[in-house]
Amino acid sequence: MIFQLGAMCRVPPPDDYRANIHRGAKFAQAEIGCLEEKICRYLSTRLLKDGIYFAGVDVIGEKIVEINVTSPAGIPEINRLNKTNLEKVVIDWLEKK
Repeated sequence: MIFQLGAMCRVPPPDDYRANIHRGAKFAQAEIGCLEEKICRYLSTRLLKDGIYFAGVDVIGEKIVEINVTSPAGIPEINRLNKTNLEKVVIDWLEKK
């Protein structure tokens, strides 16, 4: 089973093309739509086969640009946007696993 815990969009500052939060980009809510669900289903088979149960996927347009498996970022921002606590969800799931 695949769980999508959350999503966010990074918006670059007006004077830069980079969307790095530490360079002044802002984060905004993003919905997990049909494309993102398709990407998760596509990637999950291989990731689960490799024993990777938690990953972050960066998408620009319709392209996968990065898969973060050692330090998926964005949890603090998603927590703030959605008023949630993703760390608890992940740890609770891992403890049951």
